[in-house]
Amino acid sequence: MKTKVLLILAVFSIIFFIDYLILTIIGCAANICGAQDCFYCNVFWKLAIIIVIASTLSPIAIVAYKTFKQNTSK
Repeated sequence: MKTKVLLILAVFSIIFFIDYLILTIIGCAANICGAQDCFYCNVFWKLAIIIVIASTLSPIAIVAYKTFKQNTSK
């Protein structure tokens, strides 16, 4: 049980770090292109929410799909 919890924590830590890197790259690229404050208040915020929610739900969806597939094949 402890191993499974540590694995889940490690996976989510890696996912959030990758999200952080992606958002940093997008923010730096937007700054270089001359984005104003309204970009960071509107577009960047919504993009960050979408990326974090999608990357958080993707491992859960993968596990649910694998479980569904195993249960239907019996």
